[in-house]
Amino acid sequence: MIGGDSFGIFRMLLIVPYMLFLSCGDKGLEPEQIMWRRQGIALADLNGICGNSGNDVFAVGFSGAILHYDGESWNAMNSGTSVVLSDVWCSPNSEAFVVGWGGTILRYDGKTWNAMNSGTSAALMGVWGSSQNNVFAVGDGGTILHYDGETWDAMESGTSQSLWAVWGSSGNDIFVVGVGVVLHYDGANWNAMDTEPLGYVTGVWGNSNSDVYIAGFIEHGGILHYDGNSWSHMNSGTCLTTTDVWSSSENDVFAVGFNGEVLYCSPLVREG
Repeated sequence: MIGGDSFGIFRMLLIVPYMLFLSCGDKGLEPEQIMWRRQGIALADLNGICGNSGNDVFAVGFSGAILHYDGESWNAMNSGTSVVLSDVWCSPNSEAFVVGWGGTILRYDGKTWNAMNSGTSAALMGVWGSSQNNVFAVGDGGTILHYDGETWDAMESGTSQSLWAVWGSSGNDIFVVGVGVVLHYDGANWNAMDTEPLGYVTGVWGNSNSDVYIAGFIEHGGILHYDGNSWSHMNSGTCLTTTDVWSSSENDVFAVGFNGEVLYCSPLVREG
């Protein structure tokens, strides 16, 4: 059991029964010409993926699964644990951090995965960093941990709600989302942000401190956008729940959700 709000059980509802590895075709083609190609089926349910390049990608999931893609094939790595791994973040210097249930944090030094002392037994669900010496992990019970290159220390989040995802434009501009809450870190303190009433917010991503998106159990399948001053409701065009959001630039924003929903948004077609 990882939380009185049934956080762990609810999280599992968002995980597909198995994970297909897919890759996208030539980016020079028109969108309707691009094909997704299956790269294989993992033997474990996977929860998170991150990479530094197309030939250096990590995926993590249930039963301590960590897989690595070298540009040609996916290969299992020895994680040294059997717990559920929730998320992975890759630093530009080829290091990587993985978080999971039971306060699990693993660090990859370029050769092996090593367990780190998190100082907590809370389920950790999201991880992000501005560098390998400035990493944040979030999870159950309002848990926020910070790594300064030497130790992980707990931060005062101001909430007891479970936190699911974290993203920042810099070490002094970080957004965390969770059960009915959006938090912002300004380099000194975490503060709750004013938004419309929210349910389970499960995804956050942005392009800058004035272009941030969150997805989750938001009314009418909505996605919220932050312009640097306030959050506004975007019309997603569906009533289905969105679960995560990602963008490659301000001109290309993608969201995914239940029933295989995949949404795309361009600034030219945004609606408030």
